[in-house]
Amino acid sequence: MSELIRRSHGISVRAQDEAARSIDVIASSDAIDSYGEILVQDWDLERYKKNPVVLYGHNSWGKPIGYASEVRVQDGQLLAKLHFVDARANPEAEQVWQGILQGSLRAVSVGFRSREASMRRIGEHDVYVLSGNELLEISVVPIPANPEAVALAKKSFDIIRALVGASTQSDQEPEMNVKTILALLSLNDTATEAEVVDKVKALEKRVADADARVESAVSREKAATAQVSELLAEAGVDNVEKAKGAIAAGKAAVAELADAKVKNEALERTQLIADAKAAKKLTPAQEEGLKGKSIDFVKSFIELQHPNPTLAKTEEEQPQVNSSALTFEGKSWNDLSPSEKHNLFHTNKDLYVAMRDAA
Repeated sequence: MSELIRRSHGISVRAQDEAARSIDVIASSDAIDSYGEILVQDWDLERYKKNPVVLYGHNSWGKPIGYASEVRVQDGQLLAKLHFVDARANPEAEQVWQGILQGSLRAVSVGFRSREASMRRIGEHDVYVLSGNELLEISVVPIPANPEAVALAKKSFDIIRALVGASTQSDQEPEMNVKTILALLSLNDTATEAEVVDKVKALEKRVADADARVESAVSREKAATAQVSELLAEAGVDNVEKAKGAIAAGKAAVAELADAKVKNEALERTQLIADAKAAKKLTPAQEEGLKGKSIDFVKSFIELQHPNPTLAKTEEEQPQVNSSALTFEGKSWNDLSPSEKHNLFHTNKDLYVAMRDAA
């Protein structure tokens, strides 16, 4: 695919250095993004490393706001260190840097070209997989697309010292306390700042989750007690056993009504399909596809159909589907390039499926 593609991701800050005006980021991963696509992390970085510019909003006509270093693929992710120039080089770079520090900018975007595109079935969805990706530029942007990338607040190794009150103690004693805390965190004394921050944040989340579960359980208990009292009052009974009898009777009545509704809808759907078929509005395939659909869907679908004289012919007279009759931009399915199939999928999915199935 020769055209330039851009995909944005939330900044996942692995480390941040205010003095050096730099951040280490996860610029891309192989998660399904909001475009419904997967980028294979097989990046060709040779061209980008020769001119590793960092832009804002993919503005290739403006001045770069910085440059990237340590660009590499590691553990299935595209990693990079972004360096931001100061206002003397580009006033916009200073604004972007402050936006990152203050939390208003939390996303990066990669500009790239893909050499291959293929379709893969994941769950209930067809997903495009882009591979052979060549990185052209990295930009800071306002909106992320990749669900795996989440911004992390800047932390420092002082978080450990704060836990043990190290700032008010001797040089030797705090170091011992820091090692003790690191051991409690299952980290060794060579742990990086990012590893400490990740571990502390994980523990904080576990505590917060536990508190939330306790609070939720208390709330559910109170709500359940209130609901029981309300149900007893509505049922006109004074104990749970009598309420159970009333509820059972109510469930039986609801089930009977639901069953009757299903049967009535089935009869109505059958009649609608029969009428449309008689009016030559439905093909056998369409008729089969409408079975089990909701009444509203069947009505809406049939209203969009027009009588088709060819449906009056016998099956022997029906024209056979010829894959060569289905074209996109004058080309058959087998003549389309991966890029053209990718474009067809996003612009006319019905034609894409018809051409693919016919081929």
